[in-house]
Amino acid sequence: ELCSLFIAPAHRKKYRGAFLSRSRFLFIANYLSQFPDYFIAEMHGFSDKKGKSPFWDSLLKPFFDMSFVEADYLSAAHNKQFIADLMPKYPIYTHMLSPDAQKVIGQVHPETQHALDFLRQENFEYHDYIDIFDAGPTIEARTAHIHSIRHSRLVHVKHIDKKITAGHWALVSNVPPIEK
Repeated sequence: ELCSLFIAPAHRKKYRGAFLSRSRFLFIANYLSQFPDYFIAEMHGFSDKKGKSPFWDSLLKPFFDMSFVEADYLSAAHNKQFIADLMPKYPIYTHMLSPDAQKVIGQVHPETQHALDFLRQENFEYHDYIDIFDAGPTIEARTAHIHSIRHSRLVHVKHIDKKITAGHWALVSNVPPIEK
């Protein structure tokens, strides 16, 4: 699972999130044998400016004596397993949820939209899986199909020209091989 890459709001400038994500993908490309053939990313589901989640309120709040914000903190700080452990073991019929909860199934939090768009450009796809916690989409990709990994290459650099032509980008790293 690809976990969140968090950049403090004061440092969120154009391309910094994509740069950090591509750096991670290039690291994976350099050490491909150490990673799985498949990745997923659980995208943060919709909640409003006050931190209210229609999905949480409709489905999960009856099982937990806490707000979505409290549960979100606990799941980030510890583990989401406690939610799965307390959930019913039977199918959940979405038509029995509130209309507001139904509307947000598979939707991301507004601040997560850029990350979702980036991962879609990297060939991640949504196949109707959602997170039981906040109904955010779980997207997936074969490692070999991830754009930055597929188009990466290992070369020896002899010279770096400081002048970059508009529209041409390169991310260069100096990564030593894994010691066996």
